[in-house]
Amino acid sequence: MIYEDSRVKPTRRIFAITILGFFLIISDIFWRNNLMYLGIFFIFLIPLSKNYVETARNIIKRIKINVEALGNIEGKEITIIHRIHNTYNMPVFPLELSLKYPSYFKLIKGSPGGIFLLLPKGYINYKVSFLGRIGEHEIGPLRAVIRDPLGLFRVETVLNNKFTIRIYPKSENVRVARLVVQARTVGLSRTQSKGTGIEFYDVKEFQEGDELRRVYWNAVAKYNKLYVKEFEREITLNIMLVLDASRIMFIGNWGQTPLEQGARTFSSIAKYASIRDDKIGLLWFSEKHLNISPMKRGRVELTNIIKILSSIRWDMLTFNDYDRINALNKAARELVKNLSRDKNIIIFFTAPGNKDYVDTLIKHLLALKNRGNDVYVIIPLTVAYEATTIAEWQTIIYRLRSLDKLKSDLAFASTLRSKGIPTIAVGPRDITQKVINLLEIMRSSMG
Repeated sequence: MIYEDSRVKPTRRIFAITILGFFLIISDIFWRNNLMYLGIFFIFLIPLSKNYVETARNIIKRIKINVEALGNIEGKEITIIHRIHNTYNMPVFPLELSLKYPSYFKLIKGSPGGIFLLLPKGYINYKVSFLGRIGEHEIGPLRAVIRDPLGLFRVETVLNNKFTIRIYPKSENVRVARLVVQARTVGLSRTQSKGTGIEFYDVKEFQEGDELRRVYWNAVAKYNKLYVKEFEREITLNIMLVLDASRIMFIGNWGQTPLEQGARTFSSIAKYASIRDDKIGLLWFSEKHLNISPMKRGRVELTNIIKILSSIRWDMLTFNDYDRINALNKAARELVKNLSRDKNIIIFFTAPGNKDYVDTLIKHLLALKNRGNDVYVIIPLTVAYEATTIAEWQTIIYRLRSLDKLKSDLAFASTLRSKGIPTIAVGPRDITQKVINLLEIMRSSMG
C-alpha cells in the first residue's frame, strides 16, 4: 500500500475562526460583553481540530483493506468492492472516499465518491459497479480525505494503489454453434480425402505398416486377401488472426468500436476453430504494446486467445502515424516467427491509414503471400460503427454527411485489392458469419 504526502493542512476556514476568536476576546476587553471565554473556546478548537485530524490520519494509515472484483465479461456488470476495516477503538468521521476509474466505463451503481462513518473496530464496504469493456484496465487509486467536524484541517492520502482488471470479450456462442451445424449439414466440414477419421472412405489391400485394427474382415472372408479400411479425414486449417489495436480502432460509439467488434469476432472464430480442431493463433498490436498466442489446437488455445484479447490496453493517448507504422513493422516480424511451416490463413483486421501506413501494410502482406500463405484483410467501415445507436432514418442522413469518410475507407479496400490482397470492407453486422464462410470455402478447396 502506498501513501502520498499526508501532511495535515489548514483550510480557509481556520483564518475565519481565528479572526472570530480574537474579535470576541478583544470585544470583551473593550465592551465587557462576556464573550472572552467564547473567543478562547474558538481559539482552543484550532489545536484540538488539528490533533483530531492527525490521530485520524494515523488510524487510516493502519486500516486493513481488501479489494474484490466481481465479473469479467464485457457488457456485464463489473463490481469493485473495497472492504475497509478499522482496527482501532476510535471512529473516523467524516471520511471522504473517492475511486478513480477509466472514463470510458459506465457507472451503473454506487458513486465515485462519498462520505462515510468508520466506526471503532468496524468496517465499511465501498462498492461501485460498472459496465466493462474488453481489455485490461486500471482501477484506482482509492483516495481518502479526512477533515475535522468543523473543516479547519484536512489531510489527503491514498488508501489503495492502482490495480488492473481484465474484461473478456463475449463470443457469439449461439451463432457459432449454428454455423458448425450448417457447415456439417451442407457437407463443408468433410472432404473426399483419405486419412485419419471416423467416416468410411474406401478399402485397399494390406501393406506393410498398416494397422491390424483396420483390417476389413468381411473383405478378407470374401476375397481371401487382407484388406484394410481407409477413412475420410476432416481438413483442418492453420489460422492466424491479427488485430490492429491502434488508436484509430477505438473510434465509435460505446461498446461498438471496430476494436471491440474485432475482438468479439476473433473470439467467436477461435471458438469455431476449436470445435473444428483447427490450429489457431492470435496477435494484437498497438502503438505501445503487442501480445501473441502462437497457433495451437483445442480448448486450451481458445482460453489462451480469450486471455490475450483481454490484455488489450486502452492507452488514451495521442499517437502519430509514425508510431502506428513502427508498431505494424514490429507485429509483422513477430508474426513471421510464429507461423506454421505449412500453409497458413492469415486474417488481418485493421482500419485505414495514411499512404505510408498503406504502403507498409501492403509490403508485409505481399511478403506473407509470397511465403505461400493465404492473406485476407477485414476493414471496418468506421462510419457504420459511429452510427450503430441511432435510428435507421438518422443513419441514412449521417452516412450521407460522412460520405467522404466512407469513400476513404472504400478506397483503402480498393488499393489492397488492386495489389492482389483479398479484402472485405464491413460494418458491425455479420462479420463473424462472413469470416467463417470464408474459412469453410478455403477448407473445401483444400480437399
